[in-house]
Amino acid sequence: MLSFTEKFDKWVKNFCYVQLNAAAVALTAIVLLNIWEISVRYLMHKSFLGAQEITILLFDWSVFLGFGAVTYKGSDIVVTILRDRLPCKIQNAVILITDITAVLFSISLAILGGMLMGQQMHQRSVIIGFNVALFTLPMVICGVTLATIYANRVLKWFCNSELTVAAQTEGGSSK
Repeated sequence: MLSFTEKFDKWVKNFCYVQLNAAAVALTAIVLLNIWEISVRYLMHKSFLGAQEITILLFDWSVFLGFGAVTYKGSDIVVTILRDRLPCKIQNAVILITDITAVLFSISLAILGGMLMGQQMHQRSVIIGFNVALFTLPMVICGVTLATIYANRVLKWFCNSELTVAAQTEGGSSK
């Protein structure tokens, strides 16, 4: 039977990969939309003005939704020049403090993004008339995702005493 931390880690992983697939769909849609728009402009000398606005919206979704999976897998760029020179116990403490700080920052990002969305609810984009909050929603989702990922790491620190520096680099899971 899986422990709570294992179940939570599995849920976080699935949550991240659902978002990664949505990001891949958005990226594919960007490519197809731009191929279509460029072809129509070249062949028929007409342009779809909304293509840029749709591209920006899809780009927001692809970047922010894809970032959760990148962070979960540990594929994000981390500069550890100074941390790597510290003794192992201090490295572990630095990682724990960093993860707790990341949870707090991510929660702040989600809350402030939600407040911004509340202000944007009645605003429309210029060309197509999308609700402007649709451009902010992926940032809020990303904030919730990152808070969940880092909370999962912090939870593992407190529930699994043998967690080390090496275990934190592999998607927050211990091996």
